[in-house]
Amino acid sequence: MSWLQIGIQTNIEWPIFETAIVFSGSTFILRPPSVYHCPDILLEYSEGELKEARTAVSEFMSVLAWLKRQRIVRLSGFGCSPELPAQMGPAPAVQNITDNFDCRLFPDLSHVNARRALAFFRDGLQNPNVSQAFLSYWKIPCLVARERSDKHTKLLLEKLSQLRSSETKKKLASLISSGFSLEDVVEKHLYGARRCAIAHADGMNPDDAGDLDAVESDICLVYALAEAVIEQDLGVQSESVLYVERGLTPPLSSNRALHVATNHIFDWVSGPIVLEFQQSN
Repeated sequence: MSWLQIGIQTNIEWPIFETAIVFSGSTFILRPPSVYHCPDILLEYSEGELKEARTAVSEFMSVLAWLKRQRIVRLSGFGCSPELPAQMGPAPAVQNITDNFDCRLFPDLSHVNARRALAFFRDGLQNPNVSQAFLSYWKIPCLVARERSDKHTKLLLEKLSQLRSSETKKKLASLISSGFSLEDVVEKHLYGARRCAIAHADGMNPDDAGDLDAVESDICLVYALAEAVIEQDLGVQSESVLYVERGLTPPLSSNRALHVATNHIFDWVSGPIVLEFQQSN
């Protein structure tokens, strides 16, 4: 047996104690940061199964990102050792933390596209490039539309009309007041003016602040659409739903952080990497 070690950067409130979590038949060990070390994830694997172990850790990270609605990204490189490895650097300057880390319940991932969708979702959350994040979220409805052999515009229209968060309703109202119908929002605006422009270099300049601001102003819509498809069409429950279904209180944010260099703990409000309004109501 050997150990796979993945050093991470994350906005998730990480446990301040070494914590073992069983997910999908594997035991993942979460270790907190220290003055010289980043937080990391360990997984023990059998000889010849390194590729499978790397996939398992990535899927675990994507599920964590979905449940906590926070970024989590692997630092460059990974470690493999027959012995329990020491932690790697560099240490973060600040780490969101909790002494009551709670991750007992996991969503249903039996749908054929559930794990892939969560991988795209994590990629969108962790990507500071708003154009690339937009495309990551956009891919999620496409998975379902392809499965239905249906046009993605039909699915997006269905989901768009059901969005309830204040941020998405405000954005939709703004687009409709400017003369767009719901069909126009999907086909001409989100698909034509945004998705195609980004993917095919059709009028989108990644150095142009105006172009980037335009994409950033719309990312709340594709984030919400991706979220709705994951929950409603792929059957992947949110963390709050998982706990409420079992009559339990969902985990609360501790809003604390550790200044790693001095071990000083202070209040800290955590949030998604790209935009605050990515957090659903």
